[in-house]
Amino acid sequence: MRAYDPKETWEGFSPVERMRIGVGTRALLQELEGQYFLFKYGELDEELWEARRSWAAGLIQLPFFLAWWKVEKAHKVYTDQFVMQIETGEAVNVDSTVLGGDVS
Repeated sequence: MRAYDPKETWEGFSPVERMRIGVGTRALLQELEGQYFLFKYGELDEELWEARRSWAAGLIQLPFFLAWWKVEKAHKVYTDQFVMQIETGEAVNVDSTVLGGDVS
């Protein structure tokens, strides 16, 4: 939950916490990349893709995930097409309170 707090930074997490959050988020974004290609080839509804792209664009604006995203891009984990889709998408606010409450 702390990773979704806009006051928390990459440095505020231990290396083990970074790895745990990063691995889970990587799996999520790799699934999303697959959905991007389903959308691209006409197999996923545009409204659904846009909602997911907006969520991801908002996620990578949070301080923890912004730092994580830079690492992921440096390691070439995702295709350039997918990175561009996420980075140019309209972002929605990723609110940690919606996820189940207080992040403190």
